[in-house]
Amino acid sequence: MTLATMTSKGQLTIPHDVRIDMHLVAGMRIEFARNDDGSYMINTVKRPVTDLFGCIPYQGPPATVEEMNEAISNAVAAEVMDSMTIARA
Repeated sequence: MTLATMTSKGQLTIPHDVRIDMHLVAGMRIEFARNDDGSYMINTVKRPVTDLFGCIPYQGPPATVEEMNEAISNAVAAEVMDSMTIARA
């Protein structure tokens, strides 16, 4: 069992092993859910992908589906070629 101590301000430092296991990083939100037996379960709050809209500025024209498919195909082909080169080395 891993323990944490609450400060006088009500703050907890989540132990390193728990942060690693839960893939926690700074800025993530944590939800405390009360179970029927009175115990609590903690979960990370999942954010909708729409929250990411506009976080990366793009100045060019919109890409067509065909252009996106071609770019994906090219990236996959490059990845395969790289893995074949590594396997031969």
